[in-house]
Amino acid sequence: MFLFIINEDPNILMNSKKGSEIDQIKYARYFDYICKLCPQRTQKHIYSDQLKSRLRKKFRIDDLTVKAIITFFVNKNALIVAFDDSVSINLLSNTTRKKIHDLIEEYPGVYSNIFITYLRLGSRQVLWHISFLLEFNIIEYLSFGKIKAYGLKEIDKNIIMIGYVILKDSLRELLKFLLDHPNGAHLREISELLEKPKNSTLYTLNKLKQLNILILSLDNKKKYSVDMKFKQIMIQTFGRYKKKFQSN
Repeated sequence: MFLFIINEDPNILMNSKKGSEIDQIKYARYFDYICKLCPQRTQKHIYSDQLKSRLRKKFRIDDLTVKAIITFFVNKNALIVAFDDSVSINLLSNTTRKKIHDLIEEYPGVYSNIFITYLRLGSRQVLWHISFLLEFNIIEYLSFGKIKAYGLKEIDKNIIMIGYVILKDSLRELLKFLLDHPNGAHLREISELLEKPKNSTLYTLNKLKQLNILILSLDNKKKYSVDMKFKQIMIQTFGRYKKKFQSN
């Protein structure tokens, strides 16, 4: 994957011999639009797929036409192909993107609603900046159904998983209960003490079991307990995340 750096030299297209005068006017319009895509950046650049999508939508043109336009501008050095390392140094110069990055770094497991609630950002704004951090391999994610939980690249995946579980209210409540009962507990006992219906409690237990956080011992009745290999990191994570995200 790569970016295009936008060369805004006003003379860059002056010697264009691309087709008729009408074609030249069209290409000037295309390039003017490209230059306006990212006005907040000192060094303008845009991810290739995003550029293609924007051109298709704005001018209602097909993929072949988009490819021809981009090829033309690349040949004119109006768009310069840049691989990851050439622009990654500037990636966190954007204030909003840095806030998102720093929250992910400090609290692995955060997901879109966390950014929206605690950084007061719009969903589209979050997705835009997340796409850049993912594209440059700054962050990665684990999928939990439709939810993506984020952590820095090459972080221990268990840390992302545990952070996500602790941030989700229903999962956190049940996990905390089991941490307070190291010898385990039966479904009925858990549901009664949490004052939750058995079916919803079982559903949450199964979600935690699928993540390999719980151990199920088969005695006379099924007994659930936290896998001890995760216990210490869970306790530490509870303490850190409570100060930021939890009121109780």
